[in-house]
Amino acid sequence: QRCSVDELVNVLAPKEEGLPREQANSVAEVVGYVGLIRKERGELLEACRCYRRAALLAPDNGSLCLNLMHTFGLRRDDLRAVAWGERYFDRLGQKVPAAKLISKALRGDNSGDATAAAIRLEDFDAKNAFYDAMAMGFALLKLLYLSHPHVRLSTSESGSDEKPSWRAKVQALDIEQESVSSKVAALIDQGWYKAEGLPAESIPTAAAIESHHGTLLRLR
Repeated sequence: QRCSVDELVNVLAPKEEGLPREQANSVAEVVGYVGLIRKERGELLEACRCYRRAALLAPDNGSLCLNLMHTFGLRRDDLRAVAWGERYFDRLGQKVPAAKLISKALRGDNSGDATAAAIRLEDFDAKNAFYDAMAMGFALLKLLYLSHPHVRLSTSESGSDEKPSWRAKVQALDIEQESVSSKVAALIDQGWYKAEGLPAESIPTAAAIESHHGTLLRLR
């Protein structure tokens, strides 16, 4: 508690740049374990900072990214949870083509056939890596399902936005450069939590809700 995550990493790896992959993974596991302790103590902000740094050190470690997503979720920082999940599947897609379909679905990229491939156990070096990827997929589906109005209860006919509002917000984040702060970003407009609801111009259009629903179908 008396040092920052940057100071911890500097002690474990004074020369972080050019660190061999195996050593970087080891350092990341230690930093991630510290993040776990902070999370269990209810220190979610510091836990996010630890997990984020660990995920940057070992970007292909699904367990660390999954824990980062869960911790962001506990803080209701769902936008960043989705952004880190998209980043992981985009990287994973370099060796597991089906994973690229998940990142494309989140970005609204309709190129390619979403039914052409599936993520398989044999695509991974270890079972736990496969299970971590599956868990992240379910976490993304849960966040998007619960955090955005996806049923046509009330839609705006006057708006022109054909995409769900969360998509542009996710793409605008620079998660590799920004630091974790006390400010959080939800997927859903905060007006939905107010008794009076959203103003008419902020209610999602039918096209935007249909696009959101399409993303859920591609992730299932």
